[in-house]
Amino acid sequence: MLEIKTNSLLIFSGLNELIEIYEDLDSHIETFKRETGIDCVKGCGKCCEIPSWKIETSILELMLPAIHLWETKEAEIFLEKILRIDKDSFCVFYSKNLYEKGCCYIYPLRPLICRLFGFSGMKDKFDQSIPILCSVIKKQNPDNIERIMKKIQMGLEIPINSYYAKRISLINPLYGRDLYGINEAARFAIEWIGYRLGLLNNQQEGARPTKPFERAA
Repeated sequence: MLEIKTNSLLIFSGLNELIEIYEDLDSHIETFKRETGIDCVKGCGKCCEIPSWKIETSILELMLPAIHLWETKEAEIFLEKILRIDKDSFCVFYSKNLYEKGCCYIYPLRPLICRLFGFSGMKDKFDQSIPILCSVIKKQNPDNIERIMKKIQMGLEIPINSYYAKRISLINPLYGRDLYGINEAARFAIEWIGYRLGLLNNQQEGARPTKPFERAA
C-alpha cells in the first residue's frame, strides 16, 4: 500500500481494521484469480470510464487516500479538481496514463468496489454464489462464467460483495455505512481529514474545511 504514517491511522477510528479487511480480500481475490486463470487486461481501465456517481463507496474507504494526499501535500489539488468537475465526470483518481498502476492514482488504497470489480459475486435466492465478471473478461472468453460456476460448485469460494461491504460498515457506522459517488466521497474525506489534522496540529485559526454532510447550497 502507499505509505501512511502510523500515527495518522491511530487518529481515525477504524482505518487499521479497514486495512486488515483489504488485506483479507486481496488474498481472497488472488486465490480466485489463480484458480480461475482470469485477470484484468493490463492498462484497460474500462471499469473506471463511467460517471463517477455510479461508483459508490463510503467516506471511510476514502479516508486512507485522503490521509495520503494530505501527507504528500496533494489534497488541495485533488479537492479543487473535484469541485471543478461535474458529477458525470470520471473518477478524479482515474488516469489512462497510469496503466502500469491500474490506471489509478490511488490504486493501492482504492476502495472496496474497485477491488471487487470483476472478481466477486452475489448470492441468489438459493444461496448460490453467482460470479459477476466485467464485460472485457466476458468478451475474452464467453465460456468463463460456465467454467467458473463449475469451480464454485466444486468448492471454490468467490468473494461476495455484500459480505465485505457489511464488514466495512460495522467498523465505523457513521462513515462506513452510507454510500456516495466516489468523487463526492473523496471530497468529504479530504475535507474531514484536513479539518481533523488541522485541529490536531494546532494550526493557526482561519478557514477550515467543511465537515462531511455540510453540503454547499
